[in-house]
Amino acid sequence: MEIKRTLDKIPGGMMVVPLLLGALINTFFPGALRIGGFTQALFVNSASALIALFLLIAGTQITFKTAGESVKKGLTLLIFKWVLGAAFGLLAIKLAGANGLFLGMAPLAIIAAMTNSNGGLYIALAGQYGKEADKAAYPFLALSDGPFLTMVALSIFGTMGFVEGMFSPMAFVAVLLPLIVGIIIGNLDPKMGKFLHNGSDKLVPFFAFALGMGIDFNAIIQGGLSGVLLGVLTVLFTGGIGFVLFKKIGWNPIVGASEGSTAGNAVGTPLVIAAANASFEPIAQIATVQIAASVVTTAILLPIFIGFLSKRVNIAAYNAEKPTTKTTLDTNV
Repeated sequence: MEIKRTLDKIPGGMMVVPLLLGALINTFFPGALRIGGFTQALFVNSASALIALFLLIAGTQITFKTAGESVKKGLTLLIFKWVLGAAFGLLAIKLAGANGLFLGMAPLAIIAAMTNSNGGLYIALAGQYGKEADKAAYPFLALSDGPFLTMVALSIFGTMGFVEGMFSPMAFVAVLLPLIVGIIIGNLDPKMGKFLHNGSDKLVPFFAFALGMGIDFNAIIQGGLSGVLLGVLTVLFTGGIGFVLFKKIGWNPIVGASEGSTAGNAVGTPLVIAAANASFEPIAQIATVQIAASVVTTAILLPIFIGFLSKRVNIAAYNAEKPTTKTTLDTNV
């Protein structure tokens, strides 16, 4: 039985399948793995520790030695996606019903799903339609990995009075420190960063399963369709606006659209947010499920969306190397 090959055929399979399996066990046999010892420590209680380790490893890939074009593109993608996700989240908060949901979607899920992109999918699409400078923008996008930018948005909204509770400075430090340690390690010794990065994917199914052990299957039924809607909105708005933004700047617009996805590791964001601020605990479970649904939806839909857009763009013209010789400007206006 080829488990890995089967999971690889499923969009986001390494994250989503263990998550759903954990939720299934937790729903029908909640005490099966809660037997103490190493079993419970690994399969039930490990999510926070494994997500922290994942953040540390992600940090090792963030270096600041990339060429200027890649820096500009990476930071542009990072900022526009965060601003857009935060804006949609704020809109959802203001229009949410008595149950705290907007069109069935949790504002926390909207912010986390729209601001955190699938790096592997971006690399694949940028590699197919873009050039080396586009792929080299990826390390800056890693800054969106995990809950930090979601926490920043929610803190701003808390200051504005739109959400209850605030995050203490120490809560930010607690979330950010693993990432900072990773950045330090990766910049001090790139070989150590590469060594750690080679094992990062192996963490995903384990923390996904542990997250699933905190989810009731009834919540999946409740949040599934809303999560699909969240995925569709993520592709159309973050991908579509990324396309328009890059085209306006004069960069390959397909690369801008390639950010229109939700990363698998965003599934862990509600857990971290709720741990830092208890006021988010009631909504964390359904937000987790909706983000998981968005991961699958965007992984399927974004490549189709990109294929549609690519037929309307002269990709070769954008990828052609620009001449380095200075040209005389036409001063006639």
